[in-house]
Amino acid sequence: MEIVKIGKAEINGATIETVDARELHAFLGSKQRFADWIKGRIAQYGFSQDVDFTTIHKKMTSPPTIDYALSMDMAKELSMVERNDRGKQARQYFIECERQAKQQAPMTVDQLLEQSAKMVEDLRSQNVQLVQRIEQDKPMTEFGKAISESATAVKIGDWVKAMADDGFKIGRNQAFAWLRDNGYLMQDNQPYQQYVNQGLFEVKEGLVVTSKGQRATFTTLLTGKGQMYFGNKLKAMSGQEVA
Repeated sequence: MEIVKIGKAEINGATIETVDARELHAFLGSKQRFADWIKGRIAQYGFSQDVDFTTIHKKMTSPPTIDYALSMDMAKELSMVERNDRGKQARQYFIECERQAKQQAPMTVDQLLEQSAKMVEDLRSQNVQLVQRIEQDKPMTEFGKAISESATAVKIGDWVKAMADDGFKIGRNQAFAWLRDNGYLMQDNQPYQQYVNQGLFEVKEGLVVTSKGQRATFTTLLTGKGQMYFGNKLKAMSGQEVA
């Protein structure tokens, strides 16, 4: 069942699937006026124009209006923070739409070649940056080396273990509490979008099958940048520093 129409718009130089903010606002049943709702959410959660959404100015209407085309990631987060059944339903709907789109839209040869070329260029750039960083940061601790050499984000529990191996002990629950208390994570331990945009966190999404049907799961991960950033913050509190 289509609960909100999925369209397409160009954001950040790419044509992607988008959601009309007015339709989402209506479905979620928010009691706020649309303009107040969308502007408030953008400010509160750190969304960026031409990264998370684009605007469409309709000057021919009376009065003139502004429409917002939201990326799927932004639409999912807006649905989640509404914290009601409609928000949960909308988020699961967007996840399912993305899953179906990936299955139904195989890449063309030109797209595959373009993607491969971009990956090669990204890897070359990352390699140059990594070599420069290693030269700048010598000598590094084993903790710093492990992070710099890691190409993947890690669970917060695994990060806590790495911190312990490097001589700084903090419990997993204590780490989550610190991240929530300092405004990086929401109460459900998912990161605010502004810190995802800054490259500190990633969110791994999945689906599990239960007796009541499919249920979305979300796992908060720390990127290498996030591990160093939060490690330095925590160690600074005790007079230590992550190399």
